[in-house]
This record gives sequence, C-alpha cells and structure tokens, in this order.
Amino acid sequence: MNGVVVGFDLFDSADHCAQYFRKPLNSHALDAAETAGAESAPPEREAVEAFLKSFDHAEETLHPAIGMGEDIRVETEAVVGAGLRLQEQYVHLAGFAKSGA
Repeated sequence: MNGVVVGFDLFDSADHCAQYFRKPLNSHALDAAETAGAESAPPEREAVEAFLKSFDHAEETLHPAIGMGEDIRVETEAVVGAGLRLQEQYVHLAGFAKSGA
C-alpha cells in the first residue's frame, strides 16, 4: 500500500487461490480503503524482493491444524506469517510486516 510492501498471500495452485482468496482479498481491500485518496504507487521490485527475503530466516513452528495438515507459524523481529501445510507441501502461506517494524 502506498508503495510499501505490507504482506502477501501465496497459494499452491490457481484452484486453491480461486477457492480461498476472497477472504484475504476483502481484508486487503479494507486496509487499502483506509488510505483512499492518498497517492499510491506499486512498491519497487527491490522492496518486494527484500520483504520476501526477510522470511528466509524466520523461525517456523508446526502445529496440528484444526482440519487436515499442519498449521505453520513463522516470525522474525520484522515479519510474521501463517499458513497450512498438507503432506509436506505448503497449500497457503500469508506473511505480513509487523506494525512499526
């Protein structure tokens, strides 16, 4: 938002994205609406790459999911993420910058 990378949602397939993306999309749209009217530009490629790289050394913890698979949690001082892993494959992963980081 406003040229700053604040988060991402990754899915393992187009089918899963189509099936589950409406909820995160609505959430991101609400966040963007809060800054409506402000000039906005997409983030620079280098900023996106740096944000994604900030997850490289995140500590990952796995827990049984409510349904199938494993619940994934990742965190560093600057970012936090969560997702679902099923049969050793990530199905969905969302990551966000921590406020003030």
